Amino acid sequence: MDEDTVDEILYLARANEVNELSTYLSNVSAHSKQSKAALVAAAADPYSKNTALHYAAANGHVGMDIPSLDVLGVSAS
Repeated sequence: MDEDTVDEILYLARANEVNELSTYLSNVSAHSKQSKAALVAAAADPYSKNTALHYAAANGHVGMDIPSLDVLGVSAS
């Protein structure tokens, strides 16, 4: 996955753009032939190693219903 794709996934999670993240993951998944789960799991900041879930939680979106929560087996409750 290229740097721009990782940046976009992390940004959308950080900004709580739930619908946009879901749409973006669907589009990238269709083009790359990788599952949404694989994309979310692979999207990590190269320096801090933080993932979409880290960014969402750090910005107070712990309860948001983003695909990464389901992918990582984290309950929003």
